[in-house]
Amino acid sequence: MTTIAEPLKRTNRGGNAFTNGWATAYVEPLAHLISQNRGRIKTSSPDEDFRLASALMRASWVQARLKAKYSLQDILWESWARYCQPTRTYLCTDATAEPEMLVHNLTDFADQHSVKAPTVLLVAVLDGAPEFSRSLFWSDAGASQNAWKRAEAKDAEFYRYSFHVVSSFGGVAIDHGDVGSSAEADDPAHFAARVGQRSFQDACVACFPGRKSNGMALAAATDAALTLVRMLQEHNEVHELSWQDCLFPRIVIGTRWDFAVSQIPRVRRARIVVQGDVFRALGEAQRQTLAAAGVKCRSGLTEGEACHVTERRRTAEIA
Repeated sequence: MTTIAEPLKRTNRGGNAFTNGWATAYVEPLAHLISQNRGRIKTSSPDEDFRLASALMRASWVQARLKAKYSLQDILWESWARYCQPTRTYLCTDATAEPEMLVHNLTDFADQHSVKAPTVLLVAVLDGAPEFSRSLFWSDAGASQNAWKRAEAKDAEFYRYSFHVVSSFGGVAIDHGDVGSSAEADDPAHFAARVGQRSFQDACVACFPGRKSNGMALAAATDAALTLVRMLQEHNEVHELSWQDCLFPRIVIGTRWDFAVSQIPRVRRARIVVQGDVFRALGEAQRQTLAAAGVKCRSGLTEGEACHVTERRRTAEIA
C-alpha cells in the first residue's frame, strides 16, 4: 500500500497494538476523513482508508497530538508531511505536543556532538512553517509533490541562513547527521547534505560552548540571533516576498533544553527570548543594550521544576 502509512513501517513509529484503548474511537472518523480526501492521500477503497487510519492511530506521535487537542485534519496533514520527509519532524509541533520527548532528543543530540557544559543553547524556529505546509496540503493543489517541494524550499532556505549565521559566531549546529567537519560546510555538496540531514523541518538548533564563562558564550549567541533577525529581514525586503513566503525567526537562548522547549510556542514572530538567570548574569550595560535591541527576558521553569520534569521522564522510560 503506497500511502502515508509507509513511514510508520520504515521508522518504527507505528506499533503492533493500540497503546491506548481510547485511540480506537478515532479510527472510524479518521477513516471517513481520509475517504473524503483520497485525491490527497492516494487511497483507493474504504478498506484501505480504514487500514491507514488504524495504522496512524497506533503511532505514539498521533496519540500525543490527540491528547494535545490536535484535530484529525492536523493529524492527516502531519502524516502527509512525515510521508514526504520521514526523517524529520516540526520542532514547533513537537514542543507543543511532546515537550518531554523533545527535551530528551535534544539532550541526546548534544551528547552525540560531544557538546560539553558550560554551554549556551540557541533554538531558531521558522515562524509559521507548519501552518504554511498545512495550507499547501489543504489547497486545491492537494498533496502533490510540488506542494511539498515549495514547503521544503522555504524551510531549507531558513535553515541555510540559520546554520551559516550560528557557525560564523562560533556555534555548533547539533541537529544534523555527521556529514563532515565545520570547514567542509563551505563546500556546496557537503552543505547540501547537511541541510538534507537536518533533524527538524522548521528549526536550527545550536550550542555555543562556554569560553571561560557563560558570558562570552551568551554574547556570541545573542549576536548570532540579532544578526539572523536582521539578515532575514533584509532577505524578505530584497526579494520582495509575499507575506506567506517571508522568513521570520523565533529564537530562544538559554542554558537548559527544558527552558528552550517551553518557550518556543510562546515566542512571537521575529523576537528573541533569553533565559532569565542567564540574562541577569550580564552586566547592566549589556542588559540595557540587549533590551534596546528588543531581546526579551523570561524565567521559564525553575531548577526544581526542571528536575521534576526530568524525573517524570526517567520514570516513564523505566515503566
